[in-house]
Amino acid sequence: MDENVLRIKEIFSKHLHGFGINHARVYHCLLGDEVMCVKDLQRETSIEKCLLYKILKDMVRENLLTKTRTTPAAYFIEKPILKFNNLIKKQTKLFLQDKTELKKIMKTTATETTKLRITIDLEKKTIIDQDTRKILENKTEIGEIKKLFEEAQKQLPEKKYAMAYAR
Repeated sequence: MDENVLRIKEIFSKHLHGFGINHARVYHCLLGDEVMCVKDLQRETSIEKCLLYKILKDMVRENLLTKTRTTPAAYFIEKPILKFNNLIKKQTKLFLQDKTELKKIMKTTATETTKLRITIDLEKKTIIDQDTRKILENKTEIGEIKKLFEEAQKQLPEKKYAMAYAR
């Protein structure tokens, strides 16, 4: 196998899922300002016609190749470095979008699983959220906290408690 074909596969497979050795063979055939139809590509690469059409469709969709409107259709690589740069820009944009989406997911997940840090003031009979410094008024949370507090109070009845409670 030609070393350049393997290098092309390595380069593109990092950026395009499914870019295999046959994609690299087709790309290599078209690299030298060649314009080839499917019949010519099949003769040069020995790839079956049905697979060749799939590969060409993939590569045109990813904007690596240009397809002519002639009959039979021909394929060529127009400005390969510019096309590769565009592929990298597209991938970078997708990564940044995914990063933003992941941050949103992490933020909502973190909110769902954060611990509520509280202080119970026995004299004023209030429960204070330590992060916001506000008195808790959510009856469900207060009920659960009171149960935890009562259990703790039975074990050590003469101390003031600072407890952590998970939502």
